[in-house]
Amino acid sequence: MMNQRVEVPSASGQLVWCPADPGLGIGVVTAVEGPRVRVQFLRLEDERVYTTRRGDCVLLRYTIADGEKVLDHEANEHRVKNLIGDNPKKVALYELDNGDSILESELVPDVRDVGPKDRLANLNLVHPEVVRAKVRGLDLDKVTRRPGVSAILGARVEWLPHQIDVATQALDATPVRKLLADEVGLGKTVEAALIYAGLRHEGRATRVLVLTPEALCIQWLGEFYRKTHELLVLLDEERLNDAAIDFPDLSPFEAHQRIVASIDTISSDETLMTQAIEADWDLVIVDEAHHLRWDSDLGGNQSYRLVEGLAKKTKHFLLLTATPMALDPAEYHALLRLLDSKRFDDPNSFEIVRQRVATIRSLAQSVSKMVEECEPFPAEVVEQAMAILADDPEDQELFKSFSELSVSSDERLDRAGEMIDCLRQRHGLADYVVRNRRGPVGGLPQRLSKMCPLEPTELQSVLMEIGEDLVIEMVAGIADPKSRNQTMGRLLRALWATPGALMEIVKGISPVLVQQLGPHIEEVVSAPLDQHGLPTGDARLRWLVETIRVNPDEKLLVFVESSVAVRALKTALDAVLETDIAVFHRDLAPRDQDRQVAWFRDSSGPQVMLSTEAGGEGRNFQFCHRVVLYDLPWRPATIEQRIGRVDRVGQKRDVEVLVPFFKSGYEAAILKVMQDSIGVLDYTVGGIDYALEYVSDRLANLVFSGAEADEWKELYVDTSSLVKDARRRIS
Repeated sequence: MMNQRVEVPSASGQLVWCPADPGLGIGVVTAVEGPRVRVQFLRLEDERVYTTRRGDCVLLRYTIADGEKVLDHEANEHRVKNLIGDNPKKVALYELDNGDSILESELVPDVRDVGPKDRLANLNLVHPEVVRAKVRGLDLDKVTRRPGVSAILGARVEWLPHQIDVATQALDATPVRKLLADEVGLGKTVEAALIYAGLRHEGRATRVLVLTPEALCIQWLGEFYRKTHELLVLLDEERLNDAAIDFPDLSPFEAHQRIVASIDTISSDETLMTQAIEADWDLVIVDEAHHLRWDSDLGGNQSYRLVEGLAKKTKHFLLLTATPMALDPAEYHALLRLLDSKRFDDPNSFEIVRQRVATIRSLAQSVSKMVEECEPFPAEVVEQAMAILADDPEDQELFKSFSELSVSSDERLDRAGEMIDCLRQRHGLADYVVRNRRGPVGGLPQRLSKMCPLEPTELQSVLMEIGEDLVIEMVAGIADPKSRNQTMGRLLRALWATPGALMEIVKGISPVLVQQLGPHIEEVVSAPLDQHGLPTGDARLRWLVETIRVNPDEKLLVFVESSVAVRALKTALDAVLETDIAVFHRDLAPRDQDRQVAWFRDSSGPQVMLSTEAGGEGRNFQFCHRVVLYDLPWRPATIEQRIGRVDRVGQKRDVEVLVPFFKSGYEAAILKVMQDSIGVLDYTVGGIDYALEYVSDRLANLVFSGAEADEWKELYVDTSSLVKDARRRIS
């Protein structure tokens, strides 16, 4: 058994050994480089580098025992009499049997090869975790021999299993054509970047085009640079002009190899669209792909036409969307036909595939449930499985023997995963669609919702009572129900949350409303501050100021509906708070949006950011864990987008969702549907948001018609039932 000194090496010349791998024998430290040491093991030709950080170091100093046989550098044999101690350079000095004193660096201990049997006999054991780590290291070494996988693992990202799996599995495909549709917050951008890194390292993606909404262009530049060490070119108006001057014989898409561009800018210009399609690309990435629209009769919108043209010519193609398509066959089909136009061109054929997928999903759920509850398989389940597995008699036989196992058998439990995988391999869409869900992925923060009921001030009560009647009366003249509902919702949310913005909104809609509501709005927004410096006219604004003051060290992301509301709320807060406030809305230029985000991210930057829905799409705010829904959207998907900006991979703290609302009236009823019926504040609606699109119109119709409690209850019950059924279907 090797002699152990419980001390990590710290100086050149010290003898060391590795308890995790004693077969290496004895080594000598040849150099100390900060928190690392270089070690030359006497049995190896190469030096190795080890960390000396406590908790991570696997080396210990080796102490030569009294009487132990050693050799000097001239191969003369000696025995050690005793350890004298360390010299000033921290190298041990030994006395030999002939009376000489000699440094440990000049001695070679006579250590015989210790095999596993000898170590076991001497109880010289290592912790099982050390063995597991070594096995994992050997597996990793084997995997990383493929250049693309090595590039994926070498990216500057935290290794998350679901992202690594997506990227490595994509590399196995030729071509790589995927719809990345993970739920909000699971890192689709990271997955796309990793896939690109792997393809690039294998020489499969030299020319790359990333198409994204204009507001996200700079974010994509930053993401690719930070994660893949790659600097892409932003093809904005300035760069387009430069390309025309510097490369007059080339299109701007031929002048640069790797490009990030606004999909709206390119698709709205026929010349640019033609040039983009005619250029040769190895990989095209399209972000926020749910904005693409296609109809089998009418064709696609401009953005869809652009992407379709690129898809026909490009080998590797990635579409990214956080809007789940599981319950939206038309949009699902429109995106899949971009990935494989032959297989998914016919909507009727796609419907057959979709129904088969639903059948397999239901069957897999049944198998899983019966195994967990130790129930026998009904004959119809076995027959259904046999039909699905009909393409492979061996899999049929495996399932048949599996179904005959005793319900209490351990083997039944062990084989369940294998059988479910056999079913899912017949999925039909698995080759194209990546759909990771938050539940199975795990490790994400918890949502902590806090309802904050408010009583309106007297001035506010008057404004709301008059304003609600006037708004409903005014929108009654709008013939189109959808336009009527949208206008009414926008006006009422401003009335309840940001009265300062209401005046700006109604100016372009109804001069009569301006005349009738103007004085009441002015009274609310111009009311004086009390002795504590708090607003007396606007109860919601008062609550926000108090919330900001109570936690001055906590970042707060406050969402409102429009840029007008952002400006009005900032004006109101500036009059009360003596602090900087960041803002984010679509009226800002993309560079200014990024500057505001960076300013808010800085620990010395503003405590508060006011943002519209522009900050709820594609932007990441994991550095902040508190979100305020200052006005309450009537679409569950919009609420999900807002919360999803902070509730995502990389968030280190539980997410606080603060919802101020007036506890009597329409707002309270709407919140009851959103929270008690749908649960959107506590749980993601990923996978079911398409099915909930009707909610906003139903809410608007109830408000417009002055519905009674029974009609609100009907919506509550219907929605609750739908949510339970939809979540069961996608689980």
